[in-house]
Amino acid sequence: MRPFEPLPWEELPDTARTVVPQDATPAIRMMAARSLLPMGTRDLITVLYYLAADEDRAIRRAARQSLTDLPSELLSNLLSETISPKILHWFAHRGLAEELYERILLNRVAVDDTIAHLAEALSNLRLLNIISNNQERLLRSPEIVAHLFRNRATPLEARERVRSFIELATGTPIADFLRQAAPPASEAEAAFSTTPSTEAAPPEAEAEATGQFYESLPDEELPPDFDLDKLIKETFQSEDNFSNEFLVDPDDELSAHRRTSIGNRIRRMRVLDKMRLALKGNVEARQILIKSPNKMIQECVLRNPRTTIEEVIKIAKDKTMREELIRLVTQNKEWTKNYEVLHHLCWNPKTPITVALKYLDHLNLKDVIAISKSKQVPGILTMAARKVVDNKQKFR
Repeated sequence: MRPFEPLPWEELPDTARTVVPQDATPAIRMMAARSLLPMGTRDLITVLYYLAADEDRAIRRAARQSLTDLPSELLSNLLSETISPKILHWFAHRGLAEELYERILLNRVAVDDTIAHLAEALSNLRLLNIISNNQERLLRSPEIVAHLFRNRATPLEARERVRSFIELATGTPIADFLRQAAPPASEAEAAFSTTPSTEAAPPEAEAEATGQFYESLPDEELPPDFDLDKLIKETFQSEDNFSNEFLVDPDDELSAHRRTSIGNRIRRMRVLDKMRLALKGNVEARQILIKSPNKMIQECVLRNPRTTIEEVIKIAKDKTMREELIRLVTQNKEWTKNYEVLHHLCWNPKTPITVALKYLDHLNLKDVIAISKSKQVPGILTMAARKVVDNKQKFR
């Protein structure tokens, strides 16, 4: 199941269909999307979710904004009620408080796809134990077991408990049970065979540790005739299909749990969705996507008009960054007007030597002297820096 599955009008509760009939006018639908029509909580949330796929762009945006702005206290009771599994699945992909995820996990109408997603996305040990103790779901869904084993935060004790239960209940080795799961169950099987860390890996380390579970497709798996410029043009001409937490810069510092949740959700996106988000995403999304192993995704971050000079400075300073990205930085005249960018580019071995030589004249004497004495830059740059030092000192 995709994170957002449209809800047909026929699946609305009877009371909600009365308030928002199938032939409701745009004005009525807009009022409903702004939560201005009298409805109970369950009907309101269901209608908002239904309108999040409305044919009218303004209504869609209003409904999505209303859903995003729902207070936690209102959601607390709702997520325990009998509502559409599609709504529960959508909320499971959002950054929620731990008690709200617990409501979803304990809701019997939640589908196994939802629980499988949370089994891999969550890092809270209590929530992971709730999943690992639900023997009915574990037996009928190898995917949940596979996702639990792929999650580095799942405690070793819980893994062993699940393995013992599955093997006892099915009479087959855990490896055979995992093969019933949809790909990439084989990687989950491999992950189970090693001793995992009992602590959740930070988002930036998690991608390295779990490899293809989260990361984008390799560059060569994109169509051979893929046109990045065309994708960029289409992305900026289309509406935003991402939730606000991916687009709007947060006012306050995000908690570690929220940042991990956002990072996990981004890493599960398809490669093209990651590229689109890199072009439009907020600072949190950009910080995650610039570390992608896919160079096109990284390039899209640099093509994002919201990328700040502070982010560019970090890229220019990063000696592990791809040469293609460093070249993109050097080609941006606005960025190279910044002294710190120029300074770090001169020290970065990925900067083309002909470009670095040009930047020497723009550095102050102290920094050029440091380069002229350094063994961390190419010899040709050191020699050129010495000449620049001599010239600058002549005219002091």
